[in-house]
Amino acid sequence: MKAKFKRDFRNPMVYWLIVLAVVLWGACQFMGIWYGDWLRAFLCSLSMLAPLFIACTPYYIADTGNLNGIIQISFITRIEQLRKGGYRIFYTWMENGKERSSCFYPKEGQAFIDKLLEINPNIKLN
Repeated sequence: MKAKFKRDFRNPMVYWLIVLAVVLWGACQFMGIWYGDWLRAFLCSLSMLAPLFIACTPYYIADTGNLNGIIQISFITRIEQLRKGGYRIFYTWMENGKERSSCFYPKEGQAFIDKLLEINPNIKLN
């Protein structure tokens, strides 16, 4: 693994995703206790762990040149800084493919950008 970047939990997008997952998890537990259906409460609780896990895992750049194991860094065309913090990364899914975008909220923003530029210097910054 080339680099790991922590998520910025102070960013509203990440913060509210975690709060929502915890509130829904608590609601599932309450409903299970209230109605006495422990199996459904347990299964509902398991479904709330997925967004919580996604929100808490760090971003990483793999040795294969992928960002989070999905986005090929060589296909990134530009990076745009968002108003409330974070970055929107524009990339093509495959060569000559449609342009897509994903938002990232790293804690060390400049180090994140520098590492991407080190791997692909053709990225345009907006």
